[in-house]
Amino acid sequence: MKTGNPKPDYTLQQRFSPEHVALLFEGVLIGQPVTWHAHIRTLKDYCQEQLHNSQQAQPETSIQAQPFIEITIKNHVHQLMVALNLPVIDEPAIMRTIIMIRQYKRLQPGRHQYGDIATFTFDSH
Repeated sequence: MKTGNPKPDYTLQQRFSPEHVALLFEGVLIGQPVTWHAHIRTLKDYCQEQLHNSQQAQPETSIQAQPFIEITIKNHVHQLMVALNLPVIDEPAIMRTIIMIRQYKRLQPGRHQYGDIATFTFDSH
């Protein structure tokens, strides 16, 4: 009889913050096995980084965004970015995301948006 939690089948590479993790896990893309080099982050964290990188922040800036999955392949490395409208990326969120990616049979390279649009307001002060 098994007791306790099963060992996760992914490798946590780095926890940048409670809102952003990098990990590796096995999956399939277009019928071929791949190792995903994944970043899972909150949508708010992603928007905040985009705003910071744009350097167009006003005293108060609102951004609308939609959760997404983005797949790129560079030098045979399968990169995956998933932005979720959650307050934090915890263990259950990581496991649900891995399951979602593995069950998505028609996954293709590119950005795939889904779900409701969220609005985030950032104060630069």
